[in-house]
Amino acid sequence: MMLLVGDSGLSHAAAATVLCAVIMARAVLRLMYATRYAYLCYAMDPGGGIGFDTDDPP
Repeated sequence: MMLLVGDSGLSHAAAATVLCAVIMARAVLRLMYATRYAYLCYAMDPGGGIGFDTDDPP
């Protein structure tokens, strides 16, 4: 990122594009991990997940 903002002659639009691409890539990876975790949590056991409506202590 610093190479784009420095004296390389590239515009601010190119730097903004790179920054958006990095942020979007990170968001997609987080979404993939969250989806995988949800699948593992709920697919193995039909009653999986967190039960907030129980009287049992954790």
